[in-house]
Amino acid sequence: MSFLALLGEIESRERVLHRVASFCSGRVLDVATGSGYLARKIRGKVVCLDIDAARVARIGEVVVGDARLLPFRSGSFDVVASWSALAHIPEWRAVVREMFRVARRLVITAEPRGKLALLAFRDFRCEHELGIEEVIAEFERFARVEVDYYEHFAVVRGWK
Repeated sequence: MSFLALLGEIESRERVLHRVASFCSGRVLDVATGSGYLARKIRGKVVCLDIDAARVARIGEVVVGDARLLPFRSGSFDVVASWSALAHIPEWRAVVREMFRVARRLVITAEPRGKLALLAFRDFRCEHELGIEEVIAEFERFARVEVDYYEHFAVVRGWK
């Protein structure tokens, strides 16, 4: 599959997106919201956090802040979710730690799976490469983990 074809896999991405959103209920934090791709699908009360005030989607409550040091009390959210965010942040382990700190019930992320997917779905200014196995191992430090594998993504859930 070509790089451009991968970017165009909208149906596949939408299926994974709906799967992630289906776990989001109650008070939900969408970490590194960006354009709001995930936040738009969440039915619960959503708080959108992004470091870039100009880019963050205006969906629900918006907080400008750093995902590596979340500006919330521990246990503030039922679910903490992200969509392809860890692949954009070199210090992603700090983000995972913070996500688990502020979550009461569940932390969930969908991350690119495989080298081509990682290249297609991450920020091209980002220098780090992130293997899904690394994400799973980091989640396992904090919770019981379940993983769903899709063609270009893996959905990783950490149940507290």
